[in-house]
Amino acid sequence: DRGDVPAETWRKDPMQCEIMQSIVIQEISAATDKDRAGLQEFLRANGLIDACIETVNGGRGWKRRRAMLALGAMRVPEAIVPLSEALDDWQLDTRMAAVHGLGHTGLGEAAEPILETFMVGGLKVPSDPIANALVRCYVNHPEALLPYLRRSRGESRELLARVASEMATAEMADEMLILAADPRPEVRASAAKALAVAPLSIAIPSLADLARDEVWFVRLRATTALHQIRHPRAIPILLEAVRDPNRLVRIRAASALSRFEHDRVEIL
Repeated sequence: DRGDVPAETWRKDPMQCEIMQSIVIQEISAATDKDRAGLQEFLRANGLIDACIETVNGGRGWKRRRAMLALGAMRVPEAIVPLSEALDDWQLDTRMAAVHGLGHTGLGEAAEPILETFMVGGLKVPSDPIANALVRCYVNHPEALLPYLRRSRGESRELLARVASEMATAEMADEMLILAADPRPEVRASAAKALAVAPLSIAIPSLADLARDEVWFVRLRATTALHQIRHPRAIPILLEAVRDPNRLVRIRAASALSRFEHDRVEIL
């Protein structure tokens, strides 16, 4: 990757090209942003990105899918278009590879084709790989997901709320309050999880309401969030939750209360 070995000695040998590509991709996964740029330029200058794109566009079967994953792992913007075009492939394995590849780029722009296809019902892939790919793409700037979340409906709203809860920040608290009042229990449960990082003035009152939700797993998520917050203002809510009809909620509330060592007398 420093140019010590002339490209002419390996570029015409497919096996050596693949070995070199694998070495550089491995380095990219562990590199800082500055070093990663140099490694990506090496791939670009030696035609390895173009070769990968060519295989993605014209290859078949496992060879094509392997090229898709490699292209995503290169984390270059050139990967977005060819991988996006495979999102509606007739084979599930290829669609899955496209989603994984886009996620591996770690680029916010790579999430856009996934979201646009998914939100109109055109992405026939299980929800977990989609969620994982979106988290990878938005982990450094989760607020970029919010415009899609605001206009989502039905299944897509449930999934995007779950993704948002995985990356929630204090700045997203107002959005989470809206989700906390959503008619779908899965969305409310995601909001409860996200509120664990919200300012106390917002989190405690909202989680108190969610801890009394009609659906047990929403109450469980709210109790778990209160467990994470560990603030004395949560004690009255947890004391109420320790009498919840659901056993899991009672256990989580009791576990949370046991961590308030300085308030045991008051709790008892």
